[in-house]
Amino acid sequence: MPTEAQRRLRTAKLYLLLTRSLCRADPRATLEAALDGGVDVVQIREKPLVAGDRAWIEEVVATCHAHGALAIVNDDASFLDDCDGLHLGQGDLAAYPEGAVRQALPSGHDKVLGISTHDLDEVARALVEAPDYFGIGPCFATATKGYERGLTPAGLAELVAATADRPAFAIGGITPDNVTELVRAGVERIAVSSCILAAMDPRSVAARLQSALTAG
Repeated sequence: MPTEAQRRLRTAKLYLLLTRSLCRADPRATLEAALDGGVDVVQIREKPLVAGDRAWIEEVVATCHAHGALAIVNDDASFLDDCDGLHLGQGDLAAYPEGAVRQALPSGHDKVLGISTHDLDEVARALVEAPDYFGIGPCFATATKGYERGLTPAGLAELVAATADRPAFAIGGITPDNVTELVRAGVERIAVSSCILAAMDPRSVAARLQSALTAG
């Protein structure tokens, strides 16, 4: 039977990667505004997380839960007990023996697991870990993640099809100006960072993205 976090993940459409240094305004105010605008999932993305960040993580989790959103921690499973789940990039996934991620997590199956993928081989590797959701991309060039170009339309279509049996959040250079292009290509969920965090009005940007996804 799915957990509450897994059930909420299935209805989520807008995922925010939260890094304090990328926020134009106060990170707390930015987070509140983004959630008010319709963000469904927040990934706490600080590299590296340190023991002194636990108070910040607890604040983010409490704020997310007050808005009915999920809070995911990036990479560091030592903070997982405070959050709803863990997200692993390909580099982080390589640190685990194949098929051993769930067993290595402090909270096991009580938490959601997400894995970033960029091609079909990475999807196949990730499936061994039975993730609850995927990140797929990059859709467009993005300085945040260091990609000079995005996937071809055919490459994106392959990833959408390969991950169709569970939530998949497209990522990479997505903005309110190009999200409709992705929706037309079959994308149902997206993950963003700087387009909300660096915005003058994070709430408005989040609302525009959520509206485009809902309309699709």
